[in-house]
Amino acid sequence: MTVHLEPRDVPLEDVLERVARFDELQYNPERYPDNGRDGNAKKIFTVLGPGLEVNNAGDSLPAIPIEEGFNITYVQVKPGNGPSLHVHDGNETFIPVNGRWKIIFGSKEEHSIDLGPLDCIAVPAYLPRRFVNITEGTPDEENILIAVLAGSRPKAMFVDPTLN
Repeated sequence: MTVHLEPRDVPLEDVLERVARFDELQYNPERYPDNGRDGNAKKIFTVLGPGLEVNNAGDSLPAIPIEEGFNITYVQVKPGNGPSLHVHDGNETFIPVNGRWKIIFGSKEEHSIDLGPLDCIAVPAYLPRRFVNITEGTPDEENILIAVLAGSRPKAMFVDPTLN
């Protein structure tokens, strides 16, 4: 079977609407209910896609608000921090940009793997997961982890029922 893809031109202004500049990204510090808890401080920037649905609310600040089957977020976190244990209805792939990260998974947080820059893990849908920045020697420096979520409108739910 031969695949045929028809090339097409796209107006420059349409392409430029799909550019996100890191220094222009915005985040809502009150977006995630665990953000005020000890060890859960984080900045989550929705770069591409409509963002997560958390507690029946969507994300109001995506940089590139397109729906094409996946979402990209940048998570900026100081060492010792990360989100609470949670699940998604699709695959979540983590790629550290810098620093060291522990990806913790399982309903009892019984498994983990450490990742460095440009390592990658694809966590299956519905498997409880969280991550923590474990970078040593720079306690005040925020490191960045890229999270790619499958689905046009992915959903998240925290394992701790007090956060939902």
